[in-house]
Amino acid sequence: MRSPPTTKNSHKKTVFVWGTFDLLHAGHIEYLIKARALGDTLIVAVFSDAVVSRLNDKTCPFVPQAERMEILSALSIVDCVTLLTKRSPIQMVEKTTPDIIASCDLADDTDLSDAVSRLNLKFVRIKLRARTSTTDIIQKIKAI
Repeated sequence: MRSPPTTKNSHKKTVFVWGTFDLLHAGHIEYLIKARALGDTLIVAVFSDAVVSRLNDKTCPFVPQAERMEILSALSIVDCVTLLTKRSPIQMVEKTTPDIIASCDLADDTDLSDAVSRLNLKFVRIKLRARTSTTDIIQKIKAI
């Protein structure tokens, strides 16, 4: 893990995000850049292959979890990459105790909202310029 930027006499803000990050694309990068701008340290939790295959059909993910994690670790804006073995990031949030949780997912998660309140965390919904998705990319490739 890289050391976060240092600023004298200030509390370092840790931001936590999560996702599949399969077939990394510009939408993922925008999400990570905007999340990192919220704090000093960015923790990225990556869904395990088992979680992704349960959420989607058995053909996903295309890129194995170890490779997805390696790719994200190589990005200078990412400070820590961890594996998320459950669909909900609540346990990982409790373990890492970030200051801010950021997501661009539009789904409502009552349990996550409760955890954010209980742990006194800030939740930020990140708005992306365009809704690019790995699924859209896969559909375009299949159409060729």
